[in-house]
Amino acid sequence: MKANIEDLEGLFNRYGKFLMKRDNPNYVEEYEQLNKPKYRENAKGELVEEKLKMGAMKGRDYKTVITDKITTDFYERNPRLINANFEGLRTTMKNDSQYIGKLTASLIPLLTKLTTGKIASLLSPNYEDLADTRRTFSWDKIIQRRGIFYAGFSSMQDEVVAEAVGNQFFADLVAKAGEINNYGVNKGMPGASSKDIIPIYLHCDEFQSLMGDEFIPLLNRSGSAGVRITAYTQTRADIEAKLGDAAKANVVLGNFNNVFMLRVADSYTAEYLTEQVRSADLLAIDVTTAVSDGGAITPKSTFSSEEDDSGKPSGDGFFGTRTQAAVKVEAHEPIISPETIMSLPKGQAFAFINRAEVKKLRFPILTDNTGEDVGKMEVLRKQLRKRIAPVDRAA
Repeated sequence: MKANIEDLEGLFNRYGKFLMKRDNPNYVEEYEQLNKPKYRENAKGELVEEKLKMGAMKGRDYKTVITDKITTDFYERNPRLINANFEGLRTTMKNDSQYIGKLTASLIPLLTKLTTGKIASLLSPNYEDLADTRRTFSWDKIIQRRGIFYAGFSSMQDEVVAEAVGNQFFADLVAKAGEINNYGVNKGMPGASSKDIIPIYLHCDEFQSLMGDEFIPLLNRSGSAGVRITAYTQTRADIEAKLGDAAKANVVLGNFNNVFMLRVADSYTAEYLTEQVRSADLLAIDVTTAVSDGGAITPKSTFSSEEDDSGKPSGDGFFGTRTQAAVKVEAHEPIISPETIMSLPKGQAFAFINRAEVKKLRFPILTDNTGEDVGKMEVLRKQLRKRIAPVDRAA
């Protein structure tokens, strides 16, 4: 694989020759005709060699230009024989060679990591090796048995490998979700129905480190296959930085039906929740007081609050007063502010359920105080193996 990546031009010529020898009975004759030197006389009367026009293959070897010419002409005459893999290789060859070189320069180290050492034996085991006692699994086995599958990608040790394996993990799960959506989880079994759906709970910690474009269709269309995704991350900016596009990040966030937000460090992340919750009316009491001259020169011995028909004091007193109180809406504010989220105590959070209902949560904080001992992991592992073993023997 490494040799072919480093020599795509040679691979193009070898693959093209193989296909033409197999499908084109006139290949040898056409190749010899095009490869034979041809001369023409120029304006000065000199003989110059006439070659095929390079076109998009400019900078490539002349042999490559001949292969492109023969295969293009043949597939135009026989479109039903077009080979998709070869056409993909042809498209690569028509790109700038320096650009392709930069791409392959970054691809080779990654492929070397994925195809050597323990990673290679894990991703691509030799199924014919009888001495290999490791158990293999498939999505069908895990889902049908309602099993638990844990995948640790160790992105802190090698982020490049973790990203590549994680993207493949999600892409494989997307394909399986599509199959379940069409045929159900019991595809191929007697009495199977497309309505046979088993809930799949996918928990992704630090999911921005694993997420790529493969994650978006998993969010968009896997719900009908029973996939329920819970993703954990620290900041909103982490998702945007990973995808390189704020619009894509909003697509990802918009596909989560529930949002649980504990204390965060920046207002931009907190605003994702506060911008979606409804606002509340802040009410205030508006007090109005009025004072007016009574108009009397010689007042009565007692004060009177009676008014005439115009609403003014009757003129029997020195002055009149009036006080009114009314409730008014002073402002509209969200029921939760970014500052509130950023100052939450440890163990407390806000939950936005079904994009409609806001809840304040308080989680119990676990301590190291003496309590119930769950036992050693090795003991738990043996107990689980005993429970699963009968299923394996029946299979």
